Amino acid sequence: STGQMKRKNSLSNSSSPKKYSRSSNNNNEVPMSPSDILTSSPVEGAIQGKTMANRGEPPTENFLKISELNDKIAQLERQLSAKETQVIAKDRTIAELRAEASVTEKDLRTRLSALQRQNLELQESLANKSREVASLNKQLKDKKDRKT
Repeated sequence: STGQMKRKNSLSNSSSPKKYSRSSNNNNEVPMSPSDILTSSPVEGAIQGKTMANRGEPPTENFLKISELNDKIAQLERQLSAKETQVIAKDRTIAELRAEASVTEKDLRTRLSALQRQNLELQESLANKSREVASLNKQLKDKKDRKT
């Protein structure tokens, strides 16, 4: 019965989720979850004063891949930030050019309208002058006809 209790305790302990640690010996260390392992980087370790050598871990292939992927992510985030800055600058330039084009278009429409009005007035004036010339020509012809 004591052996059965020990088996039950060992079974219940084995069914609990495993905690991962940064080192192979679990002496007084804080356990790590799998997500902590994925998000930790050699840079973070170096910042905290921990290196692979003083943790007693040999570098693993997975750790190197994770480190490379973290570096790649950081590089891509920098590229994304630079691209976003470029897009914002281009959007600002586009907005300025559109504003200038709008002002220029408004000015040109105003000038066109004024020129069209002036053209209409000149055409009316020309028509009036043509009628006057025709009238004067008729009067001149009538005077000549009367003299003869």
